Amino acid sequence: MIEENLQTRGGPKWLLLVQGILLILLSILVFTAPGATIQFLVILLGVYWLVSGVMHLFWLIFDRTAWGVKVILGLLGIAAGLLILQHPLVSAVLVPASVVVVMGWIGIIIGIVSLVLAFTGGGWGAAALGVLSIIFGVLILTNVIFMTAAFPFILGGIAFLAGIISLVGGLVKS
Repeated sequence: MIEENLQTRGGPKWLLLVQGILLILLSILVFTAPGATIQFLVILLGVYWLVSGVMHLFWLIFDRTAWGVKVILGLLGIAAGLLILQHPLVSAVLVPASVVVVMGWIGIIIGIVSLVLAFTGGGWGAAALGVLSIIFGVLILTNVIFMTAAFPFILGGIAFLAGIISLVGGLVKS
């Protein structure tokens, strides 16, 4: 009874195995053809935004609550999706570069929040992590071109590690 409950709550273990295999395949694609893989993923993002924008507008037929937000999201999604699909090569550079800039700012913000936490009783550990986070955020922002070039490989490494973890989780799960 308990085993069945765990099986249904955590999902079937074959799903973790499939996820692990797909993530490892994605990491192999990223490492062997980083430019083409990033371009493909950015095009998928453009298609997603385009379809999402159309769906937001289409949904207004059935539900008019928050119609202003739905119209704005719909128009932004359509515009962003079309922009990416019309300029896939430029988007394959600008989207990862934008992600890198956002990551740098997030690092700085997390660092500042950690320092505030440290000075309000969080201890020296929070202060050390805050300083490190600020340093990494500044390093990212001052090396955007390098970090954008490294982005596919970082993504591939994360996908590979997540794939291994999923595979192990799928094999160990009982």
